[in-house]
Amino acid sequence: MDHFPLPRFASAQLKVPCISRGDYDNGPFSSFPSRQNWEITLYKSSLEEGVSHAGETPSVQETEAFLQTWLYFGTLFEIFGKNVNLLEFIANDEGGNRFLSTVKLTKVMNDWLGQSFNATDPKDVQHEALLSLCIRVRSHLEELYTTLGGLISVPELADSRTVTSTAALGESLEKFVAVIYHKTLGIRDVGIMVDILWGTHFSRWITNHMKSLGWCPSSITRVSKQHGPSIAQLHYYCHLPVPQGAKDHSHCTSDSCLTLRIDPSIYHTVHTSVSCDCPELTLDVEKIGEILGSKRLPLIEVSPNGEPAHANIILREDDGNVGFVAISHVWADGLGNVRNNALPACSLQEISRLVNELPRSSLQQSEHCIPFWIDSVCVPVEPIHLKQLALNYLRHPYVNAEHVLVLDEYLRSADVPKDCDGDYDVLEIMARVSCGNWSTRLWTMQEGRLAKRIWFQFKDKAIELRALYEATLAKSISSTKGEEYTELLIDTAMKWRATHLFDPAQLGDDNIYDLRSPSLLRDAFCFRSVSFPPDEALCLFCMAGLDMEKITSVPASAPLRMKTFWSEMQSVPSGLLFSKCLQKLDEPGFRWAPLTFMGVLPPRHWAGVTKVEENTDGTPTPRGLLAKFPGYICSVLNWHLVKCLGGFTFCSGGTWFNLILNKPWHENSPYVPPADGPQNMAIIFMEPLRAQAVQYSSESSQYPISDENSDGVKNKPNWHDYTQAVIGCITEEDAGTKYVKCICHAGVKVMKPMEQLIFGAALNCVLMALSDEDETYSPEQLAIQLTTAYFDKYPAVSIACQSWDCESCFDAEGRATGEERFAALLNEMGMHSMVRNPITVAVPEEQSWCVD
Repeated sequence: MDHFPLPRFASAQLKVPCISRGDYDNGPFSSFPSRQNWEITLYKSSLEEGVSHAGETPSVQETEAFLQTWLYFGTLFEIFGKNVNLLEFIANDEGGNRFLSTVKLTKVMNDWLGQSFNATDPKDVQHEALLSLCIRVRSHLEELYTTLGGLISVPELADSRTVTSTAALGESLEKFVAVIYHKTLGIRDVGIMVDILWGTHFSRWITNHMKSLGWCPSSITRVSKQHGPSIAQLHYYCHLPVPQGAKDHSHCTSDSCLTLRIDPSIYHTVHTSVSCDCPELTLDVEKIGEILGSKRLPLIEVSPNGEPAHANIILREDDGNVGFVAISHVWADGLGNVRNNALPACSLQEISRLVNELPRSSLQQSEHCIPFWIDSVCVPVEPIHLKQLALNYLRHPYVNAEHVLVLDEYLRSADVPKDCDGDYDVLEIMARVSCGNWSTRLWTMQEGRLAKRIWFQFKDKAIELRALYEATLAKSISSTKGEEYTELLIDTAMKWRATHLFDPAQLGDDNIYDLRSPSLLRDAFCFRSVSFPPDEALCLFCMAGLDMEKITSVPASAPLRMKTFWSEMQSVPSGLLFSKCLQKLDEPGFRWAPLTFMGVLPPRHWAGVTKVEENTDGTPTPRGLLAKFPGYICSVLNWHLVKCLGGFTFCSGGTWFNLILNKPWHENSPYVPPADGPQNMAIIFMEPLRAQAVQYSSESSQYPISDENSDGVKNKPNWHDYTQAVIGCITEEDAGTKYVKCICHAGVKVMKPMEQLIFGAALNCVLMALSDEDETYSPEQLAIQLTTAYFDKYPAVSIACQSWDCESCFDAEGRATGEERFAALLNEMGMHSMVRNPITVAVPEEQSWCVD
């Protein structure tokens, strides 16, 4: 991974030892294990189950050595062929130890590209050659990704250096062919180049190293999970100075850094030095209240010069013609005050000095001393009505200020990073901002997003990141800093949410940085935290541009304020109906609504869907979330029987589906249907089952019934992910809308071709029995009689039942013959009245549901 960019003064670079015990044999990649007498079974939970060499379980060291030969060096040969010398990817350190080196990877890729087509050929021939190259490489990378994904289920391999280094190689190859695909070939559509999330799944070796260096678990989670970071990004972050490295993070969690929590009983405001004991400067709260009452902002003016003991503070007000600066900071750094509106004179003088060093706008030219706004002094601690009044105008300081100045202890501990040429290094600046305390707090999110111009204060000076980024891109940085640096910078910028790095006017309707929608707000908030939970709704109101008076008048209760927030939203992602977040509101009509936007739950589980922009048509109502989805009505289904069985099977449009029950829809206060008799129930699907069946039928023929291929790698085919669904009781229907009390999540999956045949035959058998109305046999005797007759007539069904793996919900595992298995299935169908009383009736795909 030594081709990845690093901070200029990086700590000791991570190196991956070369542990391969034999040369790659230059044969086909997929069959390498079988040629070496190894057998790899993916998605197993232990080394004993997943790996075998010559009939025995190898050690972890032996396994890693083999995997490095196969996956790492095999990938190099599979892509570049005999044109690459694999020894070029091995280097020696000062002690003579061999390690993997990718320093020459970029040159090898460029040389290989030049040899892949003839420059004298017609353009269409060149185009075809390059497209074929992209398809071939992409196909191998998908196979590599699947193989790595199947290996990390073995705990001993989950944090393997071999897995991470191989994934890093795959990531670099993917980016290289993506450039060919989009830029050289000019193909604008994503096409075959859907991003592979190497960093999301295969970075544990790096994150474990970060933990050993003293990183807070919450910081590691934030940088390793948010926005799907690349391995190159994580590799870069882990070589930065450790944020809050001097603090004890042993009790912190992946959700929260305990060192940032504010405990009013022990919180103390800091001076600029430990030896300073200057007095605190405060303002008249009643005068602040008068200014707020006139719908203006109170401002502070402090002379930056002179002894702190003799400093004065002057109260000013913003009449719309004052060019002031708003301060954005983290209270855990010591610039807050929980008891009164005051700060030490030395701190206020220091802030004033920094404010006056910023460039002056036309409004500020005539000012001798630039006024500023900081919440610690300008938002009254008490009385409560003045504090509430100040919170009503919480957007105004950051919207109206000429500049917003960020004060972060992590940033202020070092000078602005520069590269070897003495130029400011925008990539390292962005990385340090991302890792600092300022990027972990909820309040600072809205402060950074609302600012017209925002500056980050380092030890030596303040930097306006947006202007620096634009100036950096204006240069030819690919030629001066390399393609890897440029790719990493752009990748980091595209995932940046803390401030407006791009001009919103230039982004138009496709502005993914406009965070007013709930899904994008959640994407920005999920890895941030707040000391006082009810404040979250205040931040959401600010970010969404809602009327602050509607939320500040609500009692300081997180559930009540979040209900108010959701009530004010005109539309929300309809996928929230399928949300699996553990904390939902208990309020009637809002049981679908997440209680918080924070936490590490993946977006697909929090919002229910991944394609947010296509699913924003849900409408909050006093009775529930109103949305349109396909579904089924279960008119005579006994819920308690289904719950005991764990699911059921059903047929739709000639295709059989398997429904499996999942977690409760509402963890804290689940709805319990009536205990007696049938219930009128709904099964609501995220997508039409017909679409899943069509997709399945077009692909299922690619897979054999057997789960083993001839290459020494065993892996059950991916028979499609389950379609998400929810199940609930229908309580009312009005004007075409069905009102549903949700109970449980579920998954629906198309059955395998063999099971389609078996269940279809079973249905025909039961229909035959019903038409005969013969009651002289017991259900068991009737099932055996029907099986014998049907197998005599249709031998293919008999053969299928004999090899049936019984993975359906009616599991007949352990029965010796196909006849016994089929008879058991018939008996189950009859026992649960699945045909005598049809349990599923399809509703229109655009059925309107109101769910709570």
